[in-house]
Amino acid sequence: MSSVLICLRNKERMVFQVLSEKKHIYAIKYVNLEDADKETIDSYRNEIAYLNKLQQHSDKIIRLYD
Repeated sequence: MSSVLICLRNKERMVFQVLSEKKHIYAIKYVNLEDADKETIDSYRNEIAYLNKLQQHSDKIIRLYD
């Protein structure tokens, strides 16, 4: 049985900590850009670009889904 804990929640994002049945810990970040301004969207784009670069060097970086 998996368990989910909400670690952070605000208007535009939620971060969940998930403990899988195999006792692996995952973080899931949900972002709502519907009402976001250009600066916020650019910030998330930069974060995604940075995570994509890190993924090339480690299998510990989260997978990105759209």
